[in-house]
Amino acid sequence: TTVNLSVCASEFPYSFDGHIFTAPGSVTDTVTASVGCDTIRTINVTELPLLTTTVNLSVCASEFPYSFDGHIFTSPGSVTDTVTASVGCDTIRTITVAELPLLTTTVNIAVCANEFPCSFDGNVFTAPGSLTGTVASTTGGCDTLRTINVTELPLLTTTVNLSVCASEFPYSFD
Repeated sequence: TTVNLSVCASEFPYSFDGHIFTAPGSVTDTVTASVGCDTIRTINVTELPLLTTTVNLSVCASEFPYSFDGHIFTSPGSVTDTVTASVGCDTIRTITVAELPLLTTTVNIAVCANEFPCSFDGNVFTAPGSLTGTVASTTGGCDTLRTINVTELPLLTTTVNLSVCASEFPYSFD
């Protein structure tokens, strides 16, 4: 008689009916009968390959450290693990995490000198300067790194030269 067994690669060494297989192969033995003739038996063990899968993830730079299925990524990279199957062979899984850069934008605002303090999007400027902050995405994408630059426009000056007759005093100018 012949017994054919297919064994997942991760199950070696594999034991069957008193025989230990450390790799695929065959063994022939004799099965003693309690009544009648003994049986010569051949046991053939073949190896089923481990399944493989790749998980590719793209993560916004501001989301690190990033956790996926029990693995914590503090920066872009890859990890390989084994996912144990409840039925069938285990799966060798490679998880690769790539980093999506933060989006950047610059807002330039020119303010007249007499308009300080001024406010932009909840930020108060009492003098010219710059402020950099993160603006959360409203679309589900990556956050935006925004720089607000406030510069001061000088007050305009003008000179008015008037000629007034002495008899017009006191004189009023609008």
